[in-house]
Amino acid sequence: MRKFLFSMLAVVMLVGCIAGAFAFNGSASALTPSPVKFQSVTICQKDTSTWLPVVGGYSAKLYIWSFDYGNRNHPTERRCTMQVTGKATPNTNFYLIYYADPWAGSNGMLLGACKTDAKGKIIMDARNYPIFNQGITCPTIPVPADANYPTGGKIWLVPASDYDVATHSMIAWNPSKILFDMSLVTLP
Repeated sequence: MRKFLFSMLAVVMLVGCIAGAFAFNGSASALTPSPVKFQSVTICQKDTSTWLPVVGGYSAKLYIWSFDYGNRNHPTERRCTMQVTGKATPNTNFYLIYYADPWAGSNGMLLGACKTDAKGKIIMDARNYPIFNQGITCPTIPVPADANYPTGGKIWLVPASDYDVATHSMIAWNPSKILFDMSLVTLP
């Protein structure tokens, strides 16, 4: 009987601890993020005279997860992570950017970098751009200075040689190598 009571007490304490963790931040572990928002956006080559997708052109999918992250020792913050899968111009270094209208997009931001292999497969640089693996504090997209505010912001994959990281601006226009968004994005 004594063993039974101790076993039951242990089960009740375990259940209480798990329930307390869920009540605290919605997950079993105070350090586990809980999904809040998921977005999937197609980015593709476009004909800049019509802004329609180029038939048979390069394209990719951008996946964006934003979530609340924190525990009792750290304030909750909105974090996000992104993933890009697809194809673009082969053997090219790219930047994933938030492009804020008007030209040259100087109110936008660099989100990450990637390159393509000889077949055009996109390879993300997760080591130098944490948005591709563990996530970052979620940027606000769009910003009030964006001509598309408050509807959403443009996410583009542009050749690294066409973008100035210091000024957050496009410095060249090679639209045949750019993957443009098919829909606007809002974060957080």
